Parts: sequence; structure tokens; C-alpha cells
Amino acid sequence: SPAVAYESTNNQYLITWTREGSSASGVEARSTDEEGYFSSSVLDVTGMNADITPSFSDVACVRTLGGCLIVWQQWYDKYQTDHDVLGRRLHMQGGAHFEGDFISIFFEMNDEFTPAVSSLVRTTGIGQYLVVANFEVDTEKWVVRGKTITDAGSVDQTVQLDGTWWTRVGVAGSEKSQQYLAAWRARDNV
Repeated sequence: SPAVAYESTNNQYLITWTREGSSASGVEARSTDEEGYFSSSVLDVTGMNADITPSFSDVACVRTLGGCLIVWQQWYDKYQTDHDVLGRRLHMQGGAHFEGDFISIFFEMNDEFTPAVSSLVRTTGIGQYLVVANFEVDTEKWVVRGKTITDAGSVDQTVQLDGTWWTRVGVAGSEKSQQYLAAWRARDNV
């Protein structure tokens, strides 16, 4: 399913989605202006790949900085034994374009999947993202973990949030309190 974020510096939206072909999939993005007219061509975020099948993308943009972070899950290798979470920075100033290489956000031996991302402008003026995802501890236990990422692409330590059940997670940031709120479904409740 598509994800969308508003980038206020350039008054644009960034939309991401999974493109599914007959034998491969990939994550793509496109920007629109405030009227909904496309302001960029389709951007190939991950490339079409049959072996690692990128999917479940999400996006957040840092207010005032013109930058966005797109995150997604994909298989580690063609044997499809382990999901990982990756990201890619995109800048909207002067037309949507990628900045830097792919970012390995969650890249561990067990499955990490269904990521969500939110952003804040820190009091210092530096942007920050929080990426949350499900993490397989073992075949019987799942937890929700998060990592902060600077607008320059530096990944911080993993923070275990909670959870014991596979679910889609969500996250939002408050610039007033400089805090994030992550939510997920734990069996029958949120």
C-alpha cells in the first residue's frame, strides 16, 4: 500500500509504493505539488528485484530541511531466509533526488519487517527520524524495536520498545515535546 509525507520547505508531497511486476518487485516514489500535480518523474528507490522483493515502504520528511527518508523491508538474499529493513534519503530542494547510499537500518540474523518512520526537527535545527519495525527474537517471540537516524544518515543504537506479537507498527513525532509515540497491536489490543 502507498505511503505519503508532506515536505513543507518546498510545499510538496512524497508518495512511495511497492511496484509489483510479473517476476520482481521494487519500491518507487514520486513527488507532487500542493495541488496534487506530479512534480517529478517516478523515482526508482530500490530497483526491481526478483530475489529480495522490496515491499512495505513508508516515508517521513523533516519539516524545514527539505529532506525525506524512505524505509522498506526486503529479503536479505535470494534464498529468502531473513527480512531486513533498509532506507534511502531523498532531498526535495531543486527537484527530488537521492542523497547517499542505501542505509542498513535493521540488518540482523532474525527477521525485521513492516517498518514505519516519523521525523522531528530537533531543537538544534538538526532533523531526526525514528524507524520502528517488528523484530523476531525467536520463532515464538516478536518485539518492536526502534532506531533513530539523523538527517545526514547516521544510524543510532537500537531501542527495544515492547511487544510480543507480529503486527504493523506506526509512529509519529511531536516537535513541541521532542518525543515520538510508537503504537502497535499486541494480540487483541493496541
